[in-house]
Amino acid sequence: MRVTLDLELPEALESELQMAAKTSGIPAHAWAAQALEAELASRRLPRVAAAPHGARIGTREIADAEPDCYAVYCPEGTNP
Repeated sequence: MRVTLDLELPEALESELQMAAKTSGIPAHAWAAQALEAELASRRLPRVAAAPHGARIGTREIADAEPDCYAVYCPEGTNP
């Protein structure tokens, strides 16, 4: 689905958007789209904590849920 937004940002927010995009090495519209996508996706991941700069990191609770091995490779005596 393609959504086109027309935003009128205060000068300070526009500058912040431009700086964030420049730091990331992508155009401002792409940075804004990724930020919106990340915000919407975070609503579906209630157990995942947000990192200080917006990236999502796994919590201990999620890390403990990892299996001992995966079906592709399981040492003898372990179950996927």
